[in-house]
Amino acid sequence: MTIVYRLFLHITVISYVLHYYLAMQRNKSNVEGPVLSLEQICPMWSRKLRIGLNDQDVRTLVYDSKYCIVGEAWGYNGRQAGYYIAPLIPLVGCWKCVKFGRQMGKIAKVHGRSCASDLQLVINEFIDHWNKKHRTRNMVQQIELQQVRYGSNPVAQACKPR
Repeated sequence: MTIVYRLFLHITVISYVLHYYLAMQRNKSNVEGPVLSLEQICPMWSRKLRIGLNDQDVRTLVYDSKYCIVGEAWGYNGRQAGYYIAPLIPLVGCWKCVKFGRQMGKIAKVHGRSCASDLQLVINEFIDHWNKKHRTRNMVQQIELQQVRYGSNPVAQACKPR
């Protein structure tokens, strides 16, 4: 590849990343509505923590940031870690989320399958951070739509897709 072509590729990637970053910032500004809970941000991990973790769940928390609690909140795509390219973390990811994931991994490594109660403080801090920094209008609209659709009907709540 020629130097001009490589330069063009780098500029194209940077422009896409900046465009995406700016679009996300517009979507996050002045979001009003309900504060999201762990069940709404990470429904799979919320359920796992309620019923108890197995060995595979603990290994995931310890070793796999893409599929851990923080990874689910980010959509299982590795974006919180800048798609595993450290210089991209400030642009498309979040250092604080990466640190939360590492903290949760350390707790899981020390406490094993019984780590759910030990994780609670870090999870609460993560949920507060998520609601302040990453909650978007789209997320709030989806939650409001579910509330309208399923309301307080216990049968509808039980049948709600997860």
